[in-house]
Amino acid sequence: SLIPYIYTHAREAFDTGMPIVRALPLVWPNDKNVHDLGSQFLLGPSILVAPVLTGTNNEPATRRDIYLPEGSWVDLHDGKFYPGGQWLRNFNTPLEKMPLFARKGAIIPKAPISGSVTNPLWSKTRIFEIYPSEEKSQYELYDDDGKSNDYKKESGNSATTLIQVERKDHVVQVTVGASKGAYTGMPAERSYGLELRMEETPKDFSANGQTINIEHSDETDAASLKPGTARWNKKQKKLSVLLPAVDVRQQQVYSISY
Repeated sequence: SLIPYIYTHAREAFDTGMPIVRALPLVWPNDKNVHDLGSQFLLGPSILVAPVLTGTNNEPATRRDIYLPEGSWVDLHDGKFYPGGQWLRNFNTPLEKMPLFARKGAIIPKAPISGSVTNPLWSKTRIFEIYPSEEKSQYELYDDDGKSNDYKKESGNSATTLIQVERKDHVVQVTVGASKGAYTGMPAERSYGLELRMEETPKDFSANGQTINIEHSDETDAASLKPGTARWNKKQKKLSVLLPAVDVRQQQVYSISY
């Protein structure tokens, strides 16, 4: 579920006016290729969406042209990496897969279940889908009680968690900072999961200095793993990890060497 990501940027929209759904010229005003490109958009700052439109004779289209703006992009379905500033002509778009691309460097928070943000189970796990880049990246996750207007109070009645990713010397380090702030019903502990898309095969994974063996498997969903498990899917170039619950007021450091 992308609710934590969407919820964070709903708060951003409230604070700044920046919409959750963003027209490409808003982000790349100097790129002439996007000026009249109304059939693609950004969801939040990191996910490029290219909806499949109706084809000829009102039949669903199964191919379309997709433009990738500057930067590097990763296909969310198969993990393939693409350089930006190019058109993907006649791109295959089967009905079961809407074209979705993440910007390299993106950190996308998710929850293992969908539904209402007031569901207590929704707050107990956060999974971070990460696309490491050569530059340091960060993301500030937002949380509140999901049902009241207490976030408008001077005290804030909300919490933020800073996630930082740095890639250096064949190591990707993910730091989940201590949560700051508080709100009614805020969990004292939370289980964190990681889903990293990497072109390189990971060799070792450690959580706060403790090594976790990396298994090779077709399993790619971190939420379905047992806590303390790490699995690498070579085909999708995806490392999935689920960690045991930890104190949200304590910083967590995860390292992946390759």
